[in-house]
This record gives sequence, structure tokens and C-alpha cells, in this order.
Amino acid sequence: MPFHVHPADAPLFEAVLTRSVHDAASMAESLEQHSLQPVAELAHRIVGALGAFGLTQVAAAAGALERACRHGDHAQARQCLDELEGLLRETRASMGPNENPVP
Repeated sequence: MPFHVHPADAPLFEAVLTRSVHDAASMAESLEQHSLQPVAELAHRIVGALGAFGLTQVAAAAGALERACRHGDHAQARQCLDELEGLLRETRASMGPNENPVP
């Protein structure tokens, strides 16, 4: 998943990515409790935040998660969240060897 962040935007991007990783962890907890509304809201935030940096694959995965939640499809939401978490790990890993991987 190649992407480029302008050096001046790197601190903001890192903050947004870190927030998205934390949001993904919160979404996993909400899914375990079968609470889809908070998952949809957090997924929507990721669509906008990482989509603004041109991470269309991540934004698309978050959008699919949001739609699954809005339709009440818990199984599909779990599958979409798994995909989103993988893409967030890939994004973090592509930032370079000096960055910590997403847990």
C-alpha cells in the first residue's frame, strides 16, 4: 500500500494513524458487546481522517465496516474490522523501520 505523506504533514498523519489504531481497538471491544452504533461512528471518523491523506484502501475498508454496522450485520462488521486492522498494520509498517508496529 504505497503512499506518501509530505514531511510537514508527518506529525499530523502519525497522530491520525495512532488515533485510528486506538479507535480500531475500541471498535473490537464494542463488537464483542454487540454494540454496533459506536463502531459505525468510529469507522466513519476513520473514513474521513485517513481518506484525507489518500489512503483509499483503508478508507474503503472503514466505509464497509460502517455500512455493515448501519445494516446491523455483526458478522460482516467483524470481518470488515479484521480487514481494517490488517490495513492499519500495513500502513504503520510501511512508514519505516523506526516506527513501532501497530499492536
